[in-house]
Amino acid sequence: FDLFYFKPSYLMLNSNLTFKYLFFWHFTLRLIMNPKSLNFMHSLWVEIYQMVTKTLNLFS
Repeated sequence: FDLFYFKPSYLMLNSNLTFKYLFFWHFTLRLIMNPKSLNFMHSLWVEIYQMVTKTLNLFS
């Protein structure tokens, strides 16, 4: 899936979404640095992607 699916306009509209976006990348980078977390990271990606898709659908 597209990691850069986030659009700046959505982030500008909702500061709370911006916070979630930054939080999301912070955790992602930390997990990538730890190879032991790969399986966990994959399930986290799937879960977050679904959450993000639902959130963005509210704007459309």
